[in-house]
Amino acid sequence: MGPKLDWSAWFQRYRFIALFFTLLAFLVAVPLLHEMREFTPLAPIAPAAVILLPVLTLVLVSIGKSGWVRLGTMLFALVGVGLWAMIPQDPYFGYRLAQHLAGIGFIGFGIGRILAHLFSNRRVTFDLICASLCVYLLFGVLWALGYSLMMCITPTAFEVSGKVTPDEMRIDRGNSAEVLYFSYATLTTLGYGDIVPRSPLTRMLATLEALVGQLYLTVLVARLVGMHIADQDRDEELPSV
Repeated sequence: MGPKLDWSAWFQRYRFIALFFTLLAFLVAVPLLHEMREFTPLAPIAPAAVILLPVLTLVLVSIGKSGWVRLGTMLFALVGVGLWAMIPQDPYFGYRLAQHLAGIGFIGFGIGRILAHLFSNRRVTFDLICASLCVYLLFGVLWALGYSLMMCITPTAFEVSGKVTPDEMRIDRGNSAEVLYFSYATLTTLGYGDIVPRSPLTRMLATLEALVGQLYLTVLVARLVGMHIADQDRDEELPSV
């Protein structure tokens, strides 16, 4: 028999690569599941999040330096998953508020933990580059939750294709593909104009997302290039054997 694969060591080495491709799968799964609902109304939406949250939780636990941080991460994730998986048939406003705040809190916490890991490493690897890309993709999910929350609070926060339709921009029971599409279109400053923020707060959120998306790429790419040049210079200074 061949050598046994150590899955723990493999995940430690390629965890952000796994998370990056999981995020891509999540973005593909969301519109596919909503297409399925056109033909099968009972098609579940939860699996789209189910494929993302466990992997994100494992990654955050794996980079935790303290046992308390790891335990807190798992409890935080369980609360978020519970609120999103067990949605009542007609959720009241308080439940929706708690649901969205838990999602925003967990994704924001994940972004913070990955950024801390990213800036604490001095050696640029492909896995580290994937970590930076994961943060960028998670920004889109974070802002999508924020837009969905704004739509729960103010049904006229967005105008979709010339008509205000609250369910189109809500994640809980609405078409989450639409709000994710708007979030990533804003993050990348694409902006087709078919979805327009109408309230002052949603306009400010959209502006902030576009700024964060551009500044993040500019600052992070500059840092990664600087680290890569420093690594090359250090390798050249080492005496040859």
